[in-house]
Amino acid sequence: MRKLLIASMLGFLSFGACKTTEFKTNGGQRAIGTETETFFQDEYPTKALNLVTGDERLAAIEQFNQSPIPLDILIVIDNSGSMAEEQQGLADKIEPLLSEVNDSNWRVNIINTDAGDPQCSRALIVKGDPQAAEKFKAGINAGTDGAGLERGVLRSVQGLECNNNWLRTESVVAVLVVSDEDNCSIANGNYGCEDDPKELNGEMLLEKLSSIRTVGETARVYGILFGPDDDIAECVGNNNVTATIYDDVIQKTNGVRGKICSNDYTQTLQTISRDLASLLKNQFSLAAQPHDGSARVYLDGERYENFTVEDNKVVLADRLAQGQTVTIDYLYGEVSGLQTVAIDSQPNPGSIQVIIDGEVVDPSRFTFDDQQGYKIKLADPLVGVHDITVSYKEEIPLKKQFALTRRNFTGVEVTVNGQNVTFTADPLNGSVSLDETPAPGSEIVVSYDYIK
Repeated sequence: MRKLLIASMLGFLSFGACKTTEFKTNGGQRAIGTETETFFQDEYPTKALNLVTGDERLAAIEQFNQSPIPLDILIVIDNSGSMAEEQQGLADKIEPLLSEVNDSNWRVNIINTDAGDPQCSRALIVKGDPQAAEKFKAGINAGTDGAGLERGVLRSVQGLECNNNWLRTESVVAVLVVSDEDNCSIANGNYGCEDDPKELNGEMLLEKLSSIRTVGETARVYGILFGPDDDIAECVGNNNVTATIYDDVIQKTNGVRGKICSNDYTQTLQTISRDLASLLKNQFSLAAQPHDGSARVYLDGERYENFTVEDNKVVLADRLAQGQTVTIDYLYGEVSGLQTVAIDSQPNPGSIQVIIDGEVVDPSRFTFDDQQGYKIKLADPLVGVHDITVSYKEEIPLKKQFALTRRNFTGVEVTVNGQNVTFTADPLNGSVSLDETPAPGSEIVVSYDYIK
């Protein structure tokens, strides 16, 4: 009932269904246990639109089932010859970095500034790892034998593109550069990287972030650096170069910068953590821009007041707990008679329901047209004042590939709602792909043996 993706060039082996807690592979690796991970297929979101004909305003109700937003942090640590003290000062500071976001689904990936290092991840720490502090310390203590030409911008891009699947699709992304010099700086205030102006001026990193996120909203750059306005007297004995390029990138992403010469990075990291927390507020895009003061928000049916409206976006001041439902009603637009109702997304086939003045309309009395937008056309034009409600299940792509916490696994079994299913396992990239897409709301359980 399962298929295993064979990476023959790396010597991965396929194992049968019988699981064991310890064995040796042909490569001499030893299994250290069995892991079980549970996933849930997305539900088709319910959308509803309320209209009142004969009124100059339309009433809308939209509902969202929002999962907590993941947070992915990339730390770029300078490993040149002058950074031993700074690495030591940062190595035990994972707690202040996560102080305001520890309840989020966070990950931290660490890379150095040496472009000659083929590694794109010195350490990957995930929420719930009992050795998080030790791994963070080992990752930050990157040594001081790295290249004197610190290429933090290039290495940031390489870290974001790292093939260890650490960066998640819907996450907020933060890049933290820690260095006592500027990007591409060399001796006597001169700069290298002149063969690539976009790397030199930081545009390379800005373009990369813009290609995967909304810069300033879901992606920011931070720094612990020697900034343009820092006092050189505070850095006596340090080999610091003013980080004008890094500082420009940080400002363009609305990030935060701290002082590399500080005796204690705790306060700086707490400030960065608070800024990250502000990015994890839940935002919801509405189909139309609400009239001023008309929006009302409900969490699991209870009225919620701590929100703002920016154009057609509603921004909640607090992060949602797992599984909470957000309902937003508001007034918008103008209407003067009605036969066609526009909805904002593709409905799941057969899920459309139209109610006029409390009576459910027979599906034969309306049609759906998606040739130019998404429109529902009533068979008979409405005259006078009527209350109309259109509801449907939004058609969204469902998942069939699931990323696992570990790689180099074997003995994989997958069930969907308790039933064994066929799949393809990819131990190299740490994922399984189901042959059939699970239905909305399905529970997917993946169990496997993992090896060192």
